[in-house]
Amino acid sequence: MTHIDLETYNFKYDNTLLTADVIIHNQKPKGNCIKTISNIFPYIGRPSDDITNYDKYKNMFFGEYLNTSKYCTGNDTDNVTDDTNDKFHKIINTYDEMIAEYKKIINITKIDKTKFIFNTKIHSVLTNNEKKNYYSSNKNSIYVHIDYPVSVPCVMEFTLCKNKKDITFGELLYIYTVGYQLMYISEETEEQSNHNVEPIPGMLNRSSTNGMFGIWGHYITDLVYNGISEINVSPDYICCKFSCDS
Repeated sequence: MTHIDLETYNFKYDNTLLTADVIIHNQKPKGNCIKTISNIFPYIGRPSDDITNYDKYKNMFFGEYLNTSKYCTGNDTDNVTDDTNDKFHKIINTYDEMIAEYKKIINITKIDKTKFIFNTKIHSVLTNNEKKNYYSSNKNSIYVHIDYPVSVPCVMEFTLCKNKKDITFGELLYIYTVGYQLMYISEETEEQSNHNVEPIPGMLNRSSTNGMFGIWGHYITDLVYNGISEINVSPDYICCKFSCDS
């Protein structure tokens, strides 16, 4: 078990959501799992996305979703009523347009679950009864489990700020993204690591490093979330995994 202080790396993260103390474990927690939730997001988002603060991350996620959604490009209008049809045929070109379009349509008609995923009232990870157990434990732990592209799986334990009384799926993905970036930064600055992150000669792939996780083959900017996910909820912690492709 190893403790890391996010402030050590001058790490820019949302300190209204997470404390600075992170614990690296040798394995996933083995508590009593009371429910498992799978595949909550589409193929969208990247571990390299901006994590300066959660609201910025959330807006960026929505923007990317709208820019790639078939509904916003007019390719599929099966679920759109006639009076809103024109709202979905507009091609989205800029970030500001994406956000403006999202604000127009969010209360008009249902596109799919993605647009609701960050809303605490609609998509909280925990039921009211589960919240009582989770927050009464005074631990408020979120575990992230990363197994690609590494030789040794990375398990990090984050702690929610004490004033957090709910956690959404969007916040879980944000925390997972923080974990991915911390994994890369910590390995590439480890004293015992070979620090060679140059491309493999004759290839675009990242050279392997021999730090705590043994990252191989890909820079973090090569990775994209592929829509496969698993969230295990226990009485005193949540453990999540969001898979990536490269």
